[in-house]
This record gives sequence, C-alpha cells and structure tokens, in this order.
Amino acid sequence: RNNKERGGSFCSINAAETKENSTTTPVLALAEFASVPWIEFGDAPVGVVQSAKFMIQNPSLLHQEVLVDKVPSQKGFSVASEKYLISPQATVVVYVSWVPESAGSCRETITLSWNRRKLQVVLFGNALDSRSVVKAATQPVKKPNNKKQARVLRPIRVVDSGVTPAVTNVSLPKRTLTMKKPVAPARKVAVRQKLYDENWMEKEERGFSRWLNYTFCPPEDVTNFNSSKFNQSAHFALAQKQREATVRRRAVALFRGSFLSSLRLRLEREVGEGKLMIRKDVSLHKDVGIRQQVIDLLLNFQSVWLRLGLETIYGELIPVQHHDDVATLSRFISKRFLSDMNIELEYATGGTVPGLYRPGYVDAMHRFTLNKFLLLVILLDQAKGAGIIESDPCLFRKESGIKSCRDLIVEFSKWFLSGEGDVTRHLSLLGYTVSHTQTLLDEFDYTVTNLQSDLRDGIRLVRLVEILTNDSMRSLSKALRVPPENKTRKIFNVDIFLNALKKLHFSVDHFHAKDIVEGHREKTLGLMWQLILRWKVSALIDVTLIQTEINSICKQFRQVSLFIDKQESTQTELLENTYFNCEEVSVLLHWCQTVCGTKGVTVRNFSTSFADGKAFCLLVHYYHPELLPYESIQPT
Repeated sequence: RNNKERGGSFCSINAAETKENSTTTPVLALAEFASVPWIEFGDAPVGVVQSAKFMIQNPSLLHQEVLVDKVPSQKGFSVASEKYLISPQATVVVYVSWVPESAGSCRETITLSWNRRKLQVVLFGNALDSRSVVKAATQPVKKPNNKKQARVLRPIRVVDSGVTPAVTNVSLPKRTLTMKKPVAPARKVAVRQKLYDENWMEKEERGFSRWLNYTFCPPEDVTNFNSSKFNQSAHFALAQKQREATVRRRAVALFRGSFLSSLRLRLEREVGEGKLMIRKDVSLHKDVGIRQQVIDLLLNFQSVWLRLGLETIYGELIPVQHHDDVATLSRFISKRFLSDMNIELEYATGGTVPGLYRPGYVDAMHRFTLNKFLLLVILLDQAKGAGIIESDPCLFRKESGIKSCRDLIVEFSKWFLSGEGDVTRHLSLLGYTVSHTQTLLDEFDYTVTNLQSDLRDGIRLVRLVEILTNDSMRSLSKALRVPPENKTRKIFNVDIFLNALKKLHFSVDHFHAKDIVEGHREKTLGLMWQLILRWKVSALIDVTLIQTEINSICKQFRQVSLFIDKQESTQTELLENTYFNCEEVSVLLHWCQTVCGTKGVTVRNFSTSFADGKAFCLLVHYYHPELLPYESIQPT
C-alpha cells in the first residue's frame, strides 16, 4: 500500500529505519542458504481483509532486483507490488493482504525471483466461518417437561479475533439417566504389514543406472565445463575451476619434466639446423587455404585436449564460451600458432606498407610453426597416455578421419614437409615414439539406459572394474572382443569381468556369465549390489562408530533393547537374504531401528519403512530436536 503511494514499485528503506521492526517482522535475506520467512495471519473472518508484512534485506554492496513470480491469488492473497529494487545494505517492506473466501486453515507460498534463484515466503492463516461468530448473546432452550426445572440459558461460545469473551456461570437442567444396551467394541482389523515394495526391481534398476552413468560420465568432467546445464550453482562452478586448475598443473608438470625438456631441446636443434623443414613453395603466413588446412588438421583433436595443449605450450589461458568452442580455438591458432608478433617485429622493414618483411621472415615463421606443431602433438600423446584428465575423454573427435597421433604427423608431413618420408622414424631417432591410437573401444558410449540389456555385452562391466580399481592403463579392456557381435563374444567379455572379481577376493560362485548375457534381472541386480557394497558403502560407514552409538542409545533408553529384539526375532532371515550379510548395511539398519525405537516406530528395511517419511523425521528429531520438534511429526 505504501509502495503504491510512493509512486512506483521500486523502493528502498534504510536498514536503520527498520531496526525496531526487524525483531518482530519476518526477514528474507538476499543471500545463499537464507532461511525462509513465515508469515502468520492468525484467525481471520471470511471476507474481512487481513494485512501482514515482511522485509527483504539486501546485505550486499550492489543494487538488487526482486520479482514476484507467483502469488496464491486464488486463496485471496495479494502483494503491494510485483517488482522491488533494493539499494545496497538496505531493506524493503513488502505488504501482503489476505481476504479469506472460505473457512478452514490455509498454508500457501509466495515465490520470488532474485539473481536467477527462486525464493519462497510461507503464509499461514485460519479462516473462520460466519457461523462461528455469535449472532446472539443468548439463546433459549426448549421448554423442559418437568415444570420444576427452571428455564436456563444455553452457553454459547463467542469467537472474535482480538476479543476475549467473558464466561458466566449458568445452571444446567437435571437429566434422568436412561440405561442403553452396551455397544460391542469395534473389531480390530488385521492389516498385513508390507515388507517389500512391489516395484522394487524397477526402482533398483533406475538407481543403479544413475550410479553407473555418474561413474562413467561424471558431471564434473572437465569437458562439460562452461556448459549451461552445469553452470547453475556458484559452488559447482568454483569446484569445476579447481578441477580445471588441477588438470593444468599436471599438464605443465609433464611439459616441464626432464623427458620432454630434453626432447624439446633436441627437436629445436633439428628444426634449427634444417633437418626438419617446411617446403619453400609453402607460405603459411600468406596462403589462406594452407592456413585453413593446418587449422582443420589440428581440429581433429577434441576441443578439451587441444585447448589444454595450447594453454600449456603458450603458458596462458584461452577463454572459451563453452567446452566445444571451435571458433575461439581457430582464431587462437591463426593468430598465435601460424604467426608470431616477435618474429614480425624482428623482420619488419620499418616502412608504411603492412605485411612487408625483410628476407628470412618466411623461414623463421616455418621453423616456429613446425616446432610448435610437433611439440603440441607429442605433448598431447604423452598427456593422453598419462591420463591427466580423470574422466579420460577421447583424444580425437569421433567423426574425425584421423584416429592416431602418428597419422596426424604423417598427414602434416605429406602436405608441408620437405624431403621426409616417414617423419615418425625421424622422431624415433630423437628418442620418442608416437604411440597413441584411438580404437572403437575408446569411442564406445558407456551410457546406461536399460540395466538389463546394456550390461549383457560385458564392456561396461569391465570398464566399471577398471574405474573402481583405478586402472588407468585399462589392462582389462585390452583383452575384450570388440565389437560383441554374437553371444560367444559377450560371454567371453563377461568372464573377463568375473575373473577380475575373483582376483579381488569376491565371492562370485553363484554368478555365471550366461546369466548376465541372457539378461537375468535378479542376478544382474545382485551383482550390482555386490559391487556397490564393496566399494561405496563400506567406504562411507564406520562400523565401530555406529555400534558405539547404538550401545549409547540402548543404555539411555532401556525399553529400546526389548523393542529391537522383538523386531529382529521375526526378520533375521529376511535381512540375510536382502543385504547379502553385509556388516555395514546391517549395522546401519540396526542404528535406524534403535533411533526410531525410542518412539516405538518399527523399521524393517530401507524401502517401505522409509516411504512415509516418519523414520527420516525421527532420525533428524533425535539429533536435532530444535530443528524438528516431535510434535510437528504427523502420525501415519
């Protein structure tokens, strides 16, 4: 209301002006992880306007704009304005009006937008019907049959917000008791407690598919950096920059290592002496077609690898718009790879004609470009073999016609080098052998869409073991038969996976390669449980610590021990079949039973027992009762 009188929706109030009201008025702070304000209207008669307010606080040093996205107008709520511009370190008061349309309690939310984030304000109120309000102070009661009974007044409950009615003592008529036939107690209906979810298999398949996709293609992959899909959180962006910096440090350490440093000196000497040189009829700095040929040749590399190599060699960052910004990389190659400012200044004639240089400029540029090209290819060949990027993306593009570093150097030699047959043989004489070749297995899409069918070829299972055991050399994948065109090859690949598990002391006697290849759902899920219990759950759970906590709770609440023993006596066999005798999971379930047993709630498993949310609430309430009081947990 005040905002409209001031002539617009943009208003700002200094924080000192609202210091007195800040203690009672709910405050919405424009900051990360700010608490959600709750506005209570109390009891409100239907059709009567009720007003409340809350404050939006701007703690930053910049102007902030807040938009009102959604107001529950169908429930009678409205706000004074739809846009608020808040000055630095100031506060804005927002007025909310409510006109109840029907009786009953109401809980709604107002949604606000700020800096691409969604904020909420919770509204509470209780609308009273007009029948609840007394129309008359007294109401006569029907005349009694007994004449001796005096006429009495029926007490009426007076309801009015803010007014407490006076209660007077009234006399009630005497009534005669009439004996009625006792009503039989209600029969107890036996309800079968559901121990398993009927859709447990589909749910587990979806869960394991997400875990496998996260393992094969993690969202923190450096190739996904600056993608709009993964740039929604400032914390994620900061963590991603830290991972990028780690990869750059590894590349710089590899480039400045003793091996590449000595090789770089030998390579510069060979190029400087003319033993490796570009043909005289090639003009890299003038011929636009030849320059484009060199750019296209280098763009056979994946953008993430090409950017990493150029940044390492030139010692500077290349700002890109997204992870596959080919245009930015092409401009960098044209300006810094195929030309050099220092060489241009050294051979400049000093005249007014641009592009005119003294003799020797072409040879100097050829030596510069050839040296940079060979260094880039050798560095990326070494970096790919060392696995400096944890997600290990392909070095070359899948649609590229060149799949090895040797073919790339041979192609460059065929177009531009003079007097060279096999330039890789010349490099071997200098002490380096180009080794990386991209295979079909490197380009294999490990994304899991259907757990039952996608694991049948054994390729994803073998790759999963390599990731979990940190096998950067991919020794198991080298033995795979690719492509898995028939059942015999698939069984061979799955046997490689099972044999690797046996060497890691896994009990896989009840798993057979034929069952996985034929898509046996129960056996496939059982195999996934074995893997995740071994490498993930056991690393997160401290059995000794949890058991100590269980003993402490049982000492504090003696009735819990009896309650837990009663549960375990009826489900020992169930737990053994469900969780494969895993000590960590059994202890975790026992801890949940112990905590929930303090309030008499039974926990049988991790699926249906947690479906109604009460077990989660009890776990939070036990350790943080100030955050979740027991009275706020609704019965189920």
